[in-house]
Amino acid sequence: MKVLMKFKLLELHAVSHAEWGAWLGGTPYFERIRARFFAGESLVDLTSELLAELIAVGAAQSDALGVRNA
Repeated sequence: MKVLMKFKLLELHAVSHAEWGAWLGGTPYFERIRARFFAGESLVDLTSELLAELIAVGAAQSDALGVRNA
């Protein structure tokens, strides 16, 4: 999931939080993985954690305007 998120950031370069959330929610693969391996966690929480990991290693940035590739 994290790799797919990074590739999307490479493609888009920058995206608003609303568009990012819509993409995450509209990508069936994410829900299938969440349901199978992280059933006790919401998709929003899971993808937020993954984005935080990308930010922590310098692979992404996030601010009030949205999410950006780093």
